[in-house]
Amino acid sequence: MPNAEDNPNRPAAGPCPAPEANPHLRGVDFYARRMLRQSRLPGRLRLAMLGSADKLLAARRIDKHLRFSPADGVELDVWLIRGRGQWHGRPAHESHGRPARVECPCLQGRDGYKSYRTYRTYRENAPPLQGRDGPDTHGQDARATPAGAPGNAAAPTAPDNAPGTVLILHGLWDSKGRFFRLGELLARRGFDVVLPDLRRHGDSTGGFTTYGALEKRDMLALMTSLRAAGEVRGPLWVFGFSMGAATAVQYSALDPLVRGAVAVAPFADGRSITKRLAPLMSRRKFDAVWTRAAEIAGFDPDDTSTVEAARRLHCPLIVVHGRLDLIVPYSHGRAVFEAAPQPKRLYTIGWAGHPALLLKGRRGFADRIAEVIALAGAAGATNTGKKGSEEAEEG
Repeated sequence: MPNAEDNPNRPAAGPCPAPEANPHLRGVDFYARRMLRQSRLPGRLRLAMLGSADKLLAARRIDKHLRFSPADGVELDVWLIRGRGQWHGRPAHESHGRPARVECPCLQGRDGYKSYRTYRTYRENAPPLQGRDGPDTHGQDARATPAGAPGNAAAPTAPDNAPGTVLILHGLWDSKGRFFRLGELLARRGFDVVLPDLRRHGDSTGGFTTYGALEKRDMLALMTSLRAAGEVRGPLWVFGFSMGAATAVQYSALDPLVRGAVAVAPFADGRSITKRLAPLMSRRKFDAVWTRAAEIAGFDPDDTSTVEAARRLHCPLIVVHGRLDLIVPYSHGRAVFEAAPQPKRLYTIGWAGHPALLLKGRRGFADRIAEVIALAGAAGATNTGKKGSEEAEEG
């Protein structure tokens, strides 16, 4: 009679089996990559309906189109809109549609031209790029012409009372086109506006969405480069919706120059919000999927917490959330609000779900930005940085 050691059906001794060998954890890699590779099609469709950057430049609805590359090689597509106030220097039409170009090793600029013939002549004689050269950059190296060179508007200097710059961040499956009209409204009110596509969204590259872990560092690198190039002037304010709201809070905790943030429907952390995308998956399997996703994309699985970032904020925060939100539950926004230091405000929209929050419209969002500016001014006037937190319910 064979002993137990000769039994071929006896499990071999050794380390625990890999997830693929465990029937309860089968398909971990598949689900991890699905979690990271969110669709960019809706955002691209929105950009297509809005029109190409060439047309927006020609119509002077945007003043600059940039491609920015963070350290990991992802290229972010960014639009800049100049404030239309007097303190911004010469209008674009006085320099033949060409905003000032600045010397910056990280930025590849693209300016507007009066006619296709003018642009075609420039394209044929343009110096080759040292990096990517394609339709997105039009063969132009922003380092070729420093600010203030002949034929370009001099780089303006913002006075102390300048409104500043607003960074606007879109949500998951979307693009910078979502809040383009808000950017135009803010520009009419005197703000400079920065509209980026987050990685793997819109016209930006990147293989993975990381729910704020890498996106916040992208924004820190982008705004640091824009600041060094003279493109960002005055106080810096941040606005975001959904995943963009979570990224806005996380980024604001990193950058000491952010003066205030408005977060519309932020999630509490990446782990809990992605679990809602897989409601039937067991907790054990989901934890393995989330850990594997972090390994694949190269981020810390615990580095997506908006609540922890809110605790480290050094600036006022306004949170707007819908009580009927079934995508990002209202409890997420309240948790972010409660974690943030004062001054802060929470606006609860009693009738609103997640998409319905967008019905507040660009004027409603612009008013919230003006409100966070007032909060920052009040905190600075008292030199304490603390005011009583406030809550209000609308509808």
